[in-house]
Amino acid sequence: MPTLASSPFAAHQDALNFPPPSPEHSARRLHETLFALHQENDPNRLSAALLQCFESALALLPSLEKPGHADVHTRQLSQCLLQELMQGFIRTALLRSNETGLFTSSRPRLEAFGHALDSAWQLACLYARSRTPLPPGFWRSCHQLFTDIHALGWAKRSLKNGSTPGTLYRKIMLLGISASNRLEPQKMAILFKIIAEEARFLDLVQLDQPLNEQGAFVYQTNLDEAPRFAQTLAGEARQVWWTIETQGILKQLGSRLQLLLNHHEDRHHEIQLIGRLLQEWTAPPRRQHFRIRRQNGEQIHLVSLWDRCWDLAAGHIDETAPEPNAVHFMIFIPQLCR
Repeated sequence: MPTLASSPFAAHQDALNFPPPSPEHSARRLHETLFALHQENDPNRLSAALLQCFESALALLPSLEKPGHADVHTRQLSQCLLQELMQGFIRTALLRSNETGLFTSSRPRLEAFGHALDSAWQLACLYARSRTPLPPGFWRSCHQLFTDIHALGWAKRSLKNGSTPGTLYRKIMLLGISASNRLEPQKMAILFKIIAEEARFLDLVQLDQPLNEQGAFVYQTNLDEAPRFAQTLAGEARQVWWTIETQGILKQLGSRLQLLLNHHEDRHHEIQLIGRLLQEWTAPPRRQHFRIRRQNGEQIHLVSLWDRCWDLAAGHIDETAPEPNAVHFMIFIPQLCR
């Protein structure tokens, strides 16, 4: 281990003798620290340690995702770090809920909720970049966090980072209805930026009437599921549903697109992406599939040689045998239909 440096020269020598650890080594040490925090039940110490680990994890992620390091093991390690942080902040919020007293402030618990949702957002972005499905329990945890925040009336309260718990949750939901797995890295980074800047214009409304004919993005807070687009809720209508109203954010996107077209035409990646999101956040594109249309059938004839093949295989060659009959078939050419 390096010794305590007593002078700048000694510190320089220590740096030469003990080079900084690799990103993988630092990530493993950080994961060990987070695992050890499972035993910490003092919310003040736990919160301080988690915040330090969160900053360290965010600093490590770019190095861990570089092509030279981004193997399966490193990716899983990165994901584990953010999962541990998310669960750690959730546990901190739970511990804070047990604090009582005349002068007890709600601020520490509010910040714990915010850090949990911020960790969830970072985790969702990481999984999107690695093009892997989110871990089991992710959506249920996010929904439960927002349910608790909403019940306390804290969704619009300001956090120290300048955001609100409601906006952080909306960012996660907005990413959930985006087909990010189809984007190249450059456009994916632009998507994250757009979501971070515009998510506050998304409206989350508890459904109190049937869906209209156009359909909507819906979700249930008691399920471990991402929001999905639906046109009917037949058989499920009695359950509690929430809808994601995108009209406000679509208006913002339209203004953003117009500004780019007028003043920043060179930002063509962002222009293309916004054009796509205007459709995707209205309703996901319908999948194309093949349908058979009989009126487009074509007549062909196929000469049957099956009997002749068996005769030849058995060594029965009859040069005087008549030519086999032609068999007529009707085939259908499938057309691409919506």
